[in-house]
Amino acid sequence: MAEGLNITEQFTLVNAPAGSGKTTAVSKSIRKLLMTPSKKILCITYTNRAAKQLSEKIISERVEISTIHSFIGNFMKAFFKLKPIIEYFVEFFEENICTILESKDEKEVVKLKRYKEKNNLEENFTITKQTIIENINYIEYGETQFTSFLYGKLSHDDLLIFSKAVFEKFPKLNKSISQRFSYIFIDEYQDTHSEVLELFYNSCLDSETKLVILGDEMQQIYKDRVEDFQEIINHSFVREYSLKNNWRSQGNIVRVLNNIYYDSLYQQNPQKVAEGKPKIHIVEDLSNIRIHQDALQLVLYNSDLFKAIGAYNLYRAYNERYKLHDKYNSKEILLNLTMDNPDDLMVLLNFIMEVSDLFDNQQFGPLIQKITNFKFANKELWNIKNHSDKIKVAYHLSELSKETKRDITLEKLLSFMRENEIIDTLHIDMVISHIDEDLEFKNKIYSVKFNEFVNCYKEMKNPKFSTQHAVKGEGYDYVALKVSDGTSNPNVKMYFFLELFSKNLFNYQELTFINKEIRRHIKSFSYSTGKKVSELKAADYKQYEQQCTSCFFNMKSSLMQNKRLYEEFFGKEFSAFEDKSNVTNFIKCIRTVNRVDGALLAYKLFYVGCSRAKKQLDVYVTHKSIHGFKEEFISTMENIFFEVEFVDNGSNV
Repeated sequence: MAEGLNITEQFTLVNAPAGSGKTTAVSKSIRKLLMTPSKKILCITYTNRAAKQLSEKIISERVEISTIHSFIGNFMKAFFKLKPIIEYFVEFFEENICTILESKDEKEVVKLKRYKEKNNLEENFTITKQTIIENINYIEYGETQFTSFLYGKLSHDDLLIFSKAVFEKFPKLNKSISQRFSYIFIDEYQDTHSEVLELFYNSCLDSETKLVILGDEMQQIYKDRVEDFQEIINHSFVREYSLKNNWRSQGNIVRVLNNIYYDSLYQQNPQKVAEGKPKIHIVEDLSNIRIHQDALQLVLYNSDLFKAIGAYNLYRAYNERYKLHDKYNSKEILLNLTMDNPDDLMVLLNFIMEVSDLFDNQQFGPLIQKITNFKFANKELWNIKNHSDKIKVAYHLSELSKETKRDITLEKLLSFMRENEIIDTLHIDMVISHIDEDLEFKNKIYSVKFNEFVNCYKEMKNPKFSTQHAVKGEGYDYVALKVSDGTSNPNVKMYFFLELFSKNLFNYQELTFINKEIRRHIKSFSYSTGKKVSELKAADYKQYEQQCTSCFFNMKSSLMQNKRLYEEFFGKEFSAFEDKSNVTNFIKCIRTVNRVDGALLAYKLFYVGCSRAKKQLDVYVTHKSIHGFKEEFISTMENIFFEVEFVDNGSNV
C-alpha cells in the first residue's frame, strides 16, 4: 500500500486524487515520526468515521486524532473559563445579545424571564451585558446548531468562528497549539472552513511545528470552504507529489481518470489489473435504462436521491430549515450519522436509531457505552446500582424499540421521548423549542413519519444512491453515473463541460482563472450598485448604465483570453449587448458567463464520480444533449479510453 509522506518543509500540501491511499500514507508517516522523541502529533479528520479508521491504525498516547469540533471544543475549555474571554464573548456577540435584551417578541421575553428565575434575579430586574458576564462561569460548545448567547453555549458554527476570533484577540494563545504539537495533519482540507485552516496556520508561524494539509482539489465542490485560504496555500505551502499509485480502481478505469485529471503531475499508476473498459451509454431517456443491481447510482439532484430512498418529505422539511443557511444544506444534515451533526434533532434521531439497533441485536456492552457517552442521556436512569435498576432500564429500552417500529410521526416520537426516561427531558424540550422557533419547519417536520429517517439511516449504512456532489467515502465495485444539467442550485453545466472537453476547449487552470476574474467583476458591480444582477429592472438601466457597461467590457476582456472560446460560446450574447445595451441583454451576458462556473463544477463532479468505481463504470448521456457535438464527443471519449455505445430503450441497437 501507500508509503509514508516526505515532510521536510513547515507547510506541506498533499493534494492526491481519490484512491491514492492518503489515510494509509498518513498513518505510516505518523508511525515513523513516533520513532523520534518529540511533542505530540495532532490529526484533524473530517468525520468521526475517518477519525475511527485512523485510530485503529495508530495507537499511541502521543497522537491525538479528532474531528475539528471535538478538538477545538476540548482544547478551548481551559481558555473558555478565563474572565477576559468571557467578556470578549459578550463583546463579540453584542449585537445578538442586545437583540434579545431589547426584543418585545414573546419568545424572547419568556427566555429573559427564565434567565432571571435561573439566576435568582428579581422580576423587574434590568438585564445588561454586565449581568450576562457575571453569570457566565465558563463558555462551552453546546453541540447544537444554535448559540445560547445568554448562557455562553456555542453552536457548531460559532465554536469555530469565535475560537478563531479569540486567537486573533489574544495572540499569545497561538503558541498554546505549537507548544503542544510538533506536527499537525488536517485531512480533507478542501472541505475545511478557511477560519479553521487559518487558525492552525497562524498557530504554527514563528514555531517549529509543521502543518500538513491533505485532500484533493478535484473534490473542492463548496466555494465557501477553503476558498479564502487559497492564497496562503499558493504562496506558503510546498506541494508533495509522492502518492502516485491508485489502490482503488482497476487499470482501465485509472487510465480514463489519468486522461481526465487536469495536471499530469498527478498521473496515477494502477495497482489493480485491468478489466473491462468503462462505458459511455448514449440513451434516449435517463429514466428508462438498465443498471447493474449492485451499482451505486449517481444522480444530480438531492430531491431525486431522497425520492429514491423514500425520505422525500423529510428532505422537504429540512430544505425549509436550511434554505438560507450559508454553511450547511439539507442533504449534508440528513446523511450525517455522527454526533458532530450540527442539527440537534438529527443527533437525537441518530442516537435513538443506534440505541434501538444495539438493543434489538442484544449488543449490551456497546449499548451501555453509547448511552453513557451521550451528553444528554438521563444520568439518573443510567446510574445502575441493583437488579431493579437493570429491569427499569430494560423496560425503557424495550418500549423505545417498539415505538421506533410503529408507523409514527416525528411529533409523536418526540412526545414519547419526553415520557421515556432514556434521554434528559430538558434536552428533549430544548430540541422541541428549537423546532417551534421555525414555524415553517415545524409545520413540515412534525407530520413526517419516523420511517423516513430510518430510510436515510439505512441508506447511509448501505448506500445505493448518491448525488454527484456527495462523492466522499469508499469506492464501489459498480458505479452508474447519470449525466444531467442543473438549473441554479447546484449550477452544474455537465453537457457544456462535455462539449468544451470534446472540442479541446476545456483547460481547467485557464477557465478557473477566467472564472475567478468574472466573479470579481460581477461582485464589483453588485458592490458599486448595491444590487444583485437578478434584482435589476428595465427602469434601473439608465441609473446603472456606467456600471453595467464597465462590468460587460471587463467580462469580455476576461473571456477573450481564449478567443475561440469567446467567439464560439459567448459572442452571440455579447454582440447583442453591444448592438443594443439594456438590462435584458446585460442579464443574458451574466447568465451565459455563469456557464463557466457550471462547467468547472461539472468537471469535478464528472471526474470524482468516475473515480468511485472499482470494477465497472457506466456513464449515461442522452442523445439529444450531445446532438450538436456528437461526433467530437464520441471521438474524444474513445480517445480517453471509454467504450461508446448507443442504447435504445435499454437494448443495444
